[in-house]
Amino acid sequence: MNDLRRIKGDRTKKKIMSAATKLMDDKGIKGLSTRNIARGAGLSQSSLYHHFEDLDAILFEVMVQKIRKMLSLSAQPHCNSLPGYFEALFLRLQETLEQDHAAKGYFTIFERAMFDPQFHSRLIKLSEAIQAEFLDQIEEILGKKVERSTLELIGFSMSILREGYLAYMHMHKGQSPYENPVALARTLFTKMGVWMETLTNEA
Repeated sequence: MNDLRRIKGDRTKKKIMSAATKLMDDKGIKGLSTRNIARGAGLSQSSLYHHFEDLDAILFEVMVQKIRKMLSLSAQPHCNSLPGYFEALFLRLQETLEQDHAAKGYFTIFERAMFDPQFHSRLIKLSEAIQAEFLDQIEEILGKKVERSTLELIGFSMSILREGYLAYMHMHKGQSPYENPVALARTLFTKMGVWMETLTNEA
């Protein structure tokens, strides 16, 4: 009986996550509400709380899945080096920018974190968990252990590149003073991977 209950619970949770992800992609974070998610999943609003603490818990779970999908590139043939991995991450990031609501949602989250201490605390815990997974992938790609300080430099560089590029493209909206900012960013991501790989070889 417990197994059947667990299976049913897992299916229900997947329905909730599917509905929430679709809403976030179609309407952005502001489209997320327990009413909309429940309607999309074909459930009652009260049933959502059997699987998630609150609406933010659903939001964070959607974010985790999206980030993990973005980072889960190490098994692909072209990601057997840091330059290849960084370039692949850039291409995934570009897909996010092409989904306008997803890109706007990124800034909505950080804006809220500036004024909501509890939300900020939960976001930091999420960031720490994802960063640990990212650093594990870096070592997997390199096929060797890397000094902690070098790993953190790689992770920090990736964060700065990602957040900076999102902010730049969101602000300029196709009116950049540079002729081809997308091509420039792709080159920058790849060159950063080259530099980081050089650092790990010198360490």
